[in-house]
Amino acid sequence: TMDLLNKIGKGFFVEHYYDIKNNQTAADDLPENYTTNSKRSRISTARRIFREELHLEALKIVMSSNRLDQETIDKAKEIFEKETK
Repeated sequence: TMDLLNKIGKGFFVEHYYDIKNNQTAADDLPENYTTNSKRSRISTARRIFREELHLEALKIVMSSNRLDQETIDKAKEIFEKETK
């Protein structure tokens, strides 16, 4: 899980969690300054996290990270609480 998460970036995963989970993300929709190929790769890897049912584990990794801003960690906690109800 950690390798997949590092490929796409923890912040990216949290920021686009619901769009990717609901298959509503296309590379052209993303505002980030990545190349189209990079966006496609990130989306594909993020979808794999969901396909392999690693999304909750990924959120736990984000929540325990000491290198992310508090806003991203809080958002991950919020998503985790919704997902585990």
